[in-house]
Amino acid sequence: MRKLALQVEHKFKNRVVGVHVIEGGVTTLGSSRTANIRMLGDEVAGLHAAFELDGENWVLADLGSESGTWVAKKPIIEQKIDGATVIHIGSHQLKATPHVYERELFAKTLDEEKGQFVYHQV
Repeated sequence: MRKLALQVEHKFKNRVVGVHVIEGGVTTLGSSRTANIRMLGDEVAGLHAAFELDGENWVLADLGSESGTWVAKKPIIEQKIDGATVIHIGSHQLKATPHVYERELFAKTLDEEKGQFVYHQV
């Protein structure tokens, strides 16, 4: 089974506030109570930006904020996240790193001779 995840390390004024693991869907960033990752401050809009899994790629999108979302000292509207990416929103710094987890489901075979019981996975 292949699983795509995005690890986001959140810093505010060079102090780690939290580390989040996003596993799909849309995750919003902002100062609103409804934002998935909350960031406080005057330069942060209610819903400032969003991470979204688009097929096999993670995408960061600015949601029309006044102060903007910055990657590599440039304002972005939409940015594909290929590797470790540092994002600046006001005094907040986010380091987003995509990860791919691969696990084999049902990889082990049961040897009926070894045990007394045979189990079926539901």
